[in-house]
Amino acid sequence: MKVSGKLSYKSAIIVNDVFFKDIDELLREYFEKPKYSAQLINGDEVEFESVSELISYDNFSNRAIKTMRIGFGIGNYIRIEPSMAFINGYKSTLEMVFEVENNDKSEEIKRKVNDLCDKHKQSFMYTAASKFTIMHICILLGGLSFISNLNVLITHKTDDGTMSNSTIVAVVTVGVVIMLLISAALSWIIKQYFPAIVFYLGENIKSVEKKSKTKSNIFWCIIVAGIVSAIVSSFFN
Repeated sequence: MKVSGKLSYKSAIIVNDVFFKDIDELLREYFEKPKYSAQLINGDEVEFESVSELISYDNFSNRAIKTMRIGFGIGNYIRIEPSMAFINGYKSTLEMVFEVENNDKSEEIKRKVNDLCDKHKQSFMYTAASKFTIMHICILLGGLSFISNLNVLITHKTDDGTMSNSTIVAVVTVGVVIMLLISAALSWIIKQYFPAIVFYLGENIKSVEKKSKTKSNIFWCIIVAGIVSAIVSSFFN
């Protein structure tokens, strides 16, 4: 009997040297020697002879790893790449396809791989942010823009109490332009600071830590600004 197994991992993950060592050991336990290949940001493809060679890869700038594929037999593979969905951002960050002799072994392998991924997954809030697509941003900003512009449409009327077409067009146009600009900016921030998959290897480690500090500083700036705003508002009230 042959059982075709499939696993999809849905949380954002950070892939480091420990992850690759553990996955290499796990795959060797059940399958043949894993083969590692990566697609780089600049479009090049790199094949690694061993997991130690992969771990020692520089992983810098436009030669940083974008996606990874691990083959371990004919038709067996692990793909570390966001599987995109139109509405929900991405369906998975890691997909595994394999073939074994029975159901028990299939469930055992999936459980072990899922547990391994859980050790390296990002926080719930991080995963939620990484799934926040430009569509979500447009819907949110579109609703806020409509609410804010509704007041303009109600208050800015002509002498006979009606709304002029030119004013309506101007308000809608300004609202759409602002919405698109903010959506593009937020989408860029999410892509830069909340990637679904982080390859924590080589020179990219410094870049990840720098971005982590920036996120922390932005978070505390927002908290402090909120507290100051509340104090000032209470004082003037």
